[in-house]
This record gives sequence, structure tokens and C-alpha cells, in this order.
Amino acid sequence: MLNIPLAHVQRVKPMPLWMAVLFFGIPALVFRGFIYLGMPFLIGAGVRLFEAYLICYGTFLLLLLLATFVAYRLEGFHFSR
Repeated sequence: MLNIPLAHVQRVKPMPLWMAVLFFGIPALVFRGFIYLGMPFLIGAGVRLFEAYLICYGTFLLLLLLATFVAYRLEGFHFSR
């Protein structure tokens, strides 16, 4: 077991509510839109269920990945080779 004195442990401050809504609520609404609006639209357009599933989930995850790269750069970090 780790024996770390409490004087050296950094406390993490809770995230304010507006920030939690920004970081978790907006992506949840976008994901819900892809599932509840995007999948029925694609299925109605003739795309098979499995393909519509892959398109909706894949597009959302790609957007999340792009958002992480943007946030990484906004934090002041740079990509290296």
C-alpha cells in the first residue's frame, strides 16, 4: 500500500455546474441526436441497420477525437514527432 503523507496530496476542485454541462451535456445531446435522429434517417434512406449504427457511432466518436485534439492545443501543449 502506498504510504503518502496527506500534506503532499493535491486536492482536485469540483467542476462548476456550467462547466459540467458544457463538457458532458452538450456531447450527450449530440450523441442522442445521432442515435435518435440520425439512425432513423439513415434507415429510412435505405441504409442497413448495422451500417447506420456504425456511421452514427463512428461519426460521433470522430467528433469527440477531434475535440480532444482541439482541447489539447488550447491547453498549450504541442504535438511532437
